[in-house]
Amino acid sequence: MKKILLSVSALTIAGAMFAQVPKFCLLEEFTQASCPPCAAQNPGFESSILTPNPVKVHHISVHTSWPGTDPMYNTNTGGSAARVTFYGVSGVPDVLVNGNQKHTSPSGVTQSDVDNSWAAGSAVKIVVTEVDNGNNRDVTVKVTSVGTPPAGTYQLYVAAIHRLATYTTAPGTNGEKTFPNVFRQMISGNPQTLPNGNANGVAITLPAVGNTVTLGPYNYLETVAVNGVTAQLASLAWIQNTSTKEVIQSGASFDPPMNGLMSSPPAAVVNAPASAAQTFSFTTTNSGSSAESFSYTLTNNAPGNWTGGFTVNGTPYTTTTTMSVPANTTYPVTINVTPGATPAVGKYTLTMQSTTNPSSPSNITSVYVISGVTDLVVSNSSGQGDNTGTGLQYEPDYIAGLQFANCATYGATDDVTLLRAFADNAMGQIKYIYWNVGWTFPAFVNDNLAASLTTFLNGGGCLFVAGQDFGWDVWTASSGGGHGTPAQQTFYTNFLGASFVDDGVATTTAIGANASDAIFGTAPASIPLSTTVYTGTSFFPDDINTTGTGQVIFKYSANSKTAGVRNTNGTFKTVYLAPGIEQMTTAANKNAVLKISYDWFHAAVSTQDLDNAMLAMSMGQNFPNPANDFTYIPFSELNKDATLQVLDMTGRVLSENKIEKGSVIFKLNTSKLVSGMYMYRLTDGTNAGSAKPLQVIR
Repeated sequence: MKKILLSVSALTIAGAMFAQVPKFCLLEEFTQASCPPCAAQNPGFESSILTPNPVKVHHISVHTSWPGTDPMYNTNTGGSAARVTFYGVSGVPDVLVNGNQKHTSPSGVTQSDVDNSWAAGSAVKIVVTEVDNGNNRDVTVKVTSVGTPPAGTYQLYVAAIHRLATYTTAPGTNGEKTFPNVFRQMISGNPQTLPNGNANGVAITLPAVGNTVTLGPYNYLETVAVNGVTAQLASLAWIQNTSTKEVIQSGASFDPPMNGLMSSPPAAVVNAPASAAQTFSFTTTNSGSSAESFSYTLTNNAPGNWTGGFTVNGTPYTTTTTMSVPANTTYPVTINVTPGATPAVGKYTLTMQSTTNPSSPSNITSVYVISGVTDLVVSNSSGQGDNTGTGLQYEPDYIAGLQFANCATYGATDDVTLLRAFADNAMGQIKYIYWNVGWTFPAFVNDNLAASLTTFLNGGGCLFVAGQDFGWDVWTASSGGGHGTPAQQTFYTNFLGASFVDDGVATTTAIGANASDAIFGTAPASIPLSTTVYTGTSFFPDDINTTGTGQVIFKYSANSKTAGVRNTNGTFKTVYLAPGIEQMTTAANKNAVLKISYDWFHAAVSTQDLDNAMLAMSMGQNFPNPANDFTYIPFSELNKDATLQVLDMTGRVLSENKIEKGSVIFKLNTSKLVSGMYMYRLTDGTNAGSAKPLQVIR
């Protein structure tokens, strides 16, 4: 990244525009006192997420009318029903992370979700003040835009919650006696009377940069306290986009003071060669009315031959410093990274913590440098089905496999960082992705990942993906616990060349290579699978099948059903295993499967690849481009008859036209194509050349 020097005054303006505060992670949980799965998952959710994150997380639990008895629902049936309807919740337990960031179960919420939200930051700060009037409380909400507020239409929601409801005997039938952050009343909507206080917020126009808007006071009666314990009452506010349901920030009456602000650089991920110094520029601010001391600490996970440091207000530091920042003052900050000879995805995190007010939350900005990486291991940041971590714990299996394949240019990261790399155009030389899904939910962090992987594969990329319930999650409706969307299902079909059959059975404890497959026929004839990688009886690797150009590479030994598929259209290559790599019992088998995949991905001089390259060289770029009703495609040295295919951006073939040997130009009719981006390529029926872009504008 080119280093740009700006004046202090210019940086002060930039700081005002792009400054941010940490974004609290709002977890809206739908639960019930007579729900057995709730009782099974809530203890782990509370111990792994709520307890370790007393500052970073705002949590509210909405108790529903099903499946049985729950006095916490009976107190405010209208308010609960309104939130259930707002999100379309159809079962419990259920959790929404920041409104639309993630839809999962309590066991699917991870520390990565919390940390990613906190690090993403928000241009909006919410301060909630609650005044106890004796038998009722007034709640005032101040909303300040510390940076440029996001465009959109927003609602402010203000709720009264009970921090910890405790019963001497279980109020329902699932045995739970303690319930954190119980929703009692939405006090920002009208009417505000019990028992039917609704879940409607109030419209809010976000203030301009540096300005504050005050809403309220909103009043509620202390009779909403569970069992009359008024000391546990508090209020929680959040701002939510009315169309996307994204929560851009939340605040609570129990939040500590938060005067430190930190912006983020325009691009958080860059791709750079070894020895090329990179500079990430942003700002840090004391927004308080008096001087405050802050400590700044830089940490990283980069190889030892990489170097890094940071500057605050022009003074360089290596790892840490503490300084006093005057009131209402912004300092320029940089993180400086020089990648070394070892390929890696280096993560550098600068933490800003008030030492004057140690209870204040810390500000965090993370940046990433990708250097020398061609093969990237990507681990899901979603939670594992048994609430024992994320896919990250199986990353060593993938790295060991790439090392066994003699790959010296690998790196590793998570799916959230991969999305950032796509957005920041930082993929560089990365052409091979090994997606470690494990047993995590949801499989896709969102539809943006499906769209980004679509572009990646259409550009000639290769993808290996493995995960026990990957297909199940993509193809099961939300009412059944799945998280898939039409976009994810299209990706699954078109690029993996697979179809989901069913959830599998516990007796499929081994897979074997399809001996007739030209690529994986050399893999072990029997690969035992462990049934105890995940806790309990959680062993159900999916039954899948092939579709389109997909080819069977592994079958289950017990029933000969398909366990693995590979697919290629001459442009991309994919390998999909229904069992996770981590379920294979021996390192030798894991390494063998990954090495065969690696070798196939990297094969560049096969007869097929040479034929593909000749087809690509025979075809030129269309003109005019963009096209309207027609466009011309030139050819040169076309030494065989071929077919011209027009594809949409998912890889689906829309039309085919015969092109005879020796042709020099073809007029393509585009009148039936709607405006948008397409691709075209040549194929001889066996091989296909790389695709070229075609834009149609009406």
